[in-house]
Amino acid sequence: MVLLVLELMNWRRKHKKRVALQRQAAVTVEAAEDNARRFESDVYDYQHNMGLLLLEKNELMSKYEEIKASAVSERESSLLKKEQELLVAEENIASKES
Repeated sequence: MVLLVLELMNWRRKHKKRVALQRQAAVTVEAAEDNARRFESDVYDYQHNMGLLLLEKNELMSKYEEIKASAVSERESSLLKKEQELLVAEENIASKES
């Protein structure tokens, strides 16, 4: 009878350990699944933000090209104006000398 009680106590102890390990494994699996969900969410957020940054970059590059073209155009028109002024000045000097 004592042997049977000892075996029963031993079985209960082993069973409790087994149940505790199973619960711990379940918690570990749940934690891993939770981490995977958070990681997927972070990756989605990262991709979304990267897309927004790329759109903003394209918009800024377009504005930069417009400003650059405008500056080049203004510079060319300014140079043409100065060139015409020089030609007029040269003609005035030539007409005064004649």
